[in-house]
Amino acid sequence: MTRKLLSKDQENGELFERQLQELGLVARRVPLKKLSNGTHWHITKPGSTGTLEATFDGTSKQLWVETRANRSASWQEPIIMILQSMQ
Repeated sequence: MTRKLLSKDQENGELFERQLQELGLVARRVPLKKLSNGTHWHITKPGSTGTLEATFDGTSKQLWVETRANRSASWQEPIIMILQSMQ
């Protein structure tokens, strides 16, 4: 697993979800018991394999993405770089 911080001062996950939509990605919210004041997403690219995971911690206001070996795909790193530049 590789984790990359996207933002240290995210107000909430709504802006992030809009950015994902603009990039043509599909984000599905997934409950995360260990983070009651946050949001977790599974992000996919239609027509491609792989799932990118993202988590927003409402307490620390941090947003990060994670790639996992069993869910990796070539589109993920370029998308992460774009998302980092948008924050």
